[in-house]
Amino acid sequence: GADELMGEKPEEEKSELALMMQDIDESYKLVEEMSGYYKYKKKQWKKILEAGENIEKITKEVRIKYARPDDPRYEKQMELMEVEAKKMAEVAKNKDKDGALEDQQWQVRRLRQTCALCHKHLKIHIYPNLYKKKHEG
Repeated sequence: GADELMGEKPEEEKSELALMMQDIDESYKLVEEMSGYYKYKKKQWKKILEAGENIEKITKEVRIKYARPDDPRYEKQMELMEVEAKKMAEVAKNKDKDGALEDQQWQVRRLRQTCALCHKHLKIHIYPNLYKKKHEG
């Protein structure tokens, strides 16, 4: 389950990190679900903007709180996640620019890749149901 996310860490630290990651995951899933659309409405761009800002903010916190200076690959992927999320928010802010839709779809792919590489590196196997909200039947 989510509690075995990170090796041998104290319980409360792991669960806090798992919760932060779950928050990131929810924002990511939201934008991924929309990434197949051929057009975004105003309120969808707003959600994309919020998701990008949320991922950036939480990633920043994780990078400070759960830094792994002895693990350059982890550090690099976490930095990338923050950068790509920030770019996503920028794309959403400039939603009327030509090619904004394609840029957004690219950012979703960049985030997916970043998450996947880091999870693989940490040997975390994330199944889609791991972060299902408790109240879903």
